[in-house]
Amino acid sequence: MTYRRPAALTTILVLAATSPADGGIASFTPLGDFEGGNFSSTAKDVSDDGKVVVGSGQGEDNLPMGFYWTAASGLIATGQRSIEAVSADGYVALGQSGSTATRWTEAGGLEVLGRLHPLLRTFGADLSADGSIAAGYAYDHWPQPGGGLVERRYAVTWDAEGAPSVVWQPGRGQQYDQSQIDAITPDGDVIVGRDIGMDHFEYMRLSTGMMVDVDCNWIRAVSDDGAVLLGCGPYKWTLDGASEFLGDLPGGTSYGQALGMNADGSVIVGTSRTPNGDEAFIWDQARGMRNLKTVLETEHGLNLADWQLYYAEAMSPDGQHIVGMARNPQGNNEAYLVTIRNPLLCPGDADYDDHVDFDDLNLVLAAWGREEGQIGFIPEADVDQSGAIDFNDLNIVLANWGAAC
Repeated sequence: MTYRRPAALTTILVLAATSPADGGIASFTPLGDFEGGNFSSTAKDVSDDGKVVVGSGQGEDNLPMGFYWTAASGLIATGQRSIEAVSADGYVALGQSGSTATRWTEAGGLEVLGRLHPLLRTFGADLSADGSIAAGYAYDHWPQPGGGLVERRYAVTWDAEGAPSVVWQPGRGQQYDQSQIDAITPDGDVIVGRDIGMDHFEYMRLSTGMMVDVDCNWIRAVSDDGAVLLGCGPYKWTLDGASEFLGDLPGGTSYGQALGMNADGSVIVGTSRTPNGDEAFIWDQARGMRNLKTVLETEHGLNLADWQLYYAEAMSPDGQHIVGMARNPQGNNEAYLVTIRNPLLCPGDADYDDHVDFDDLNLVLAAWGREEGQIGFIPEADVDQSGAIDFNDLNIVLANWGAAC
């Protein structure tokens, strides 16, 4: 499937800044869309290293198509209609093929996940870190007397072989009995979801059988250790039922949603409704909720004047990679990847390629002796962020020589 980019981005794919105010280098990468149909794509998840992004775009006849993206390949059509999650290493994608949950790998193609009953449809919502456990729900609906539909859902996990298991039964025979799983932890031990028929919103740790009724009707994400939950607007939840309101962007309303976070929930991304429409935010305890576009422009020097970042859907565990959907300069919805490198996570990696090698050494030597503000000063070469390129920077590179991050 051919990859298509907006005309304005055919020569510049990545917008990057090399002199951020708070350390690290930031980049903004539009991901494009498939050929055919209206231009519209959104990113839903990102691998731990930020090298793989998954989501959905528009194909021929405006039909939705799941995509798997890398910088080298561009968008790859997986044969799924949508993709919700990707494994930590980026090898496994979970999504939908028609009314069936499917796992996809580039090497093995599509795997149809098992059904509880031939008539029950399935939906895949989240993956464990290694992709061996998938979670979501099985469902069906039928007409009721007098009009309308009755829908029944069953919270389900699938094992490495694709075999389904019901985690908890829905409700107690009520008309809208529904149970489903919305998110799981990387080890697959903690699942969060809903039992709508009983008006319960469940948290379950499989290894102990512990269940907690969380006072939120839609948990969007769970931290790696299962201690922090996001959902029910711009809120952060803990297992004791306590919630923290993350705030609103200036002029906004609490209509927003917290959608993704780093491993421990200390950094959160999502969307907030403002007079300009939906705008992506980034939040941490010290600085509160901030407009993601504004952060990238004022703190990292990017020029995103013709873009509006609508949603930040997911964040990598280290907090360095964010994906979502934006309005591009042509007025179309487009998936994006933001990377904000933290130099402390890979000491000596001056060029941010996840390896400490001759390229990093040469970068330091090219700016040797320069201080911030002088001609020839290269911010990336200042690996200790002291404002001067000197023996401290050289020693950090040499001390970490050969490291792969």
